[in-house]
Order: sequence, then structure tokens, then C-alpha cells
Amino acid sequence: MGILGVVVGAATVGAAIAAALYAKKAAEEAMRSATVASDAHEAFVASERAIIRVSHAYLYFAFDDLRVNSPYAIRLDLNNLGRAATVITSVSWEVSEAPIFPERLRFEQFRTEYVGAGVENNEIAPLSSDDPGDGPIWIMGYLEYSSIGRTYRTYFCLSGTYHEPDAAGEGGWRLAEAVCQGLPVST
Repeated sequence: MGILGVVVGAATVGAAIAAALYAKKAAEEAMRSATVASDAHEAFVASERAIIRVSHAYLYFAFDDLRVNSPYAIRLDLNNLGRAATVITSVSWEVSEAPIFPERLRFEQFRTEYVGAGVENNEIAPLSSDDPGDGPIWIMGYLEYSSIGRTYRTYFCLSGTYHEPDAAGEGGWRLAEAVCQGLPVST
């Protein structure tokens, strides 16, 4: 009886070990499947999400623009290079005399502005600016937007010089993309 009990006990322990090994392999396979599914979802989000870039920028004297609370305004035109629509949720910016991106930007504005998929040169509401003076300036900042359930941030840096009006009356600030020291990488 004792020997029979030892044999049955050993068989039971063997079956338990085999079941544990099978469960471990099943858990590893489930983890691999979950990783593959997560990677596939990330690839889908990356291919379908909105990608916002500043295409043009303008700085102008806002004498009759009631949308800004200062004498100068910055207008940003955006391109949505992605395949999904997005909503701009906030804009933070700084007008500076040096091309050094600060840790904390001076101006911030929360908003909800819709930008459709594949839209080019979508004008968003203007941003306020102090008197930029007439020396070289830099306008830097970032836009936060949500797309496919996630929040993204696009940084921008623009340099500007003032040009006196010419014979055709063309004058004002001319802005172009620039490199700012310490500008974070776009997300």
C-alpha cells in the first residue's frame, strides 16, 4: 500500500509539474500575442494620427483685431500632415531677442480649434505679442493637440526681421523657420 501511495503521489506531482510548465508556456504565448497586438496598435496610431506643423507665421500690428489683447499679433498657419483630424488644445509662446528656448514660456492660451485631416495653411486664432521693437526677434513655442485619443506637442521657432515699407507699401515683419538653442524635439 505504501509503495502504491508513493507511485500515485509521484504521478500526481509529475502531472502538477507538467501542468505548471504548460501554463507557463501558455502565459508566455499570451504575453507575446499581447506585445504583437500592442505593436500593431502603435503602428496604426503612428500611421493614422494627425501631425501638425507650422507652415507660415506672420507678425502684424493689430490695431483693429479684436481677437488679441495687445497691439501686436502673431498668426500661425498650420498644416495637418496626418490622416486624422485634430483639436488644438493649447498654445504656449514667447517673443524674444535671443534664440534661446526658455524653460518656461511667457504666454499660454488654452483653446479648442479644429484642424481637419490633410488641411494645408489652416489659420488659427492670433496670439498676442508685446511690441517686438525693430531689431531681430525670435518667436518660439509649442502647440498641444489631441489626435486618436492621445496628446501630442509640436514645437516651432521662427526668426524675424523688420523691413520698412517699400514703394509698393510692402513692409513689416518677415518671419522664417529658425534654429533655437534648447528647442525640444517634436513629439
